[in-house]
Amino acid sequence: MPRRAKLVDDHWWSEAANANSYALFMGYMSMAIKGLVFLVLTWTTVVLLGGFASIRQKKDFWCLTFIALAQTA
Repeated sequence: MPRRAKLVDDHWWSEAANANSYALFMGYMSMAIKGLVFLVLTWTTVVLLGGFASIRQKKDFWCLTFIALAQTA
């Protein structure tokens, strides 16, 4: 398939460079936030609910479960 030509050459536009930089920044920020959410969810379920469930009171266990589910939303 032949490659399509650009409609407008935006190579020299500073606005295009700013938009591309912003999109790149937001993409990396989104990946970082998704990684942190995964780590928080994993830590909450494995350490707090799994490892120490026997020494927690029933009310504390359900509060931690609710907090973990609220964070995933």
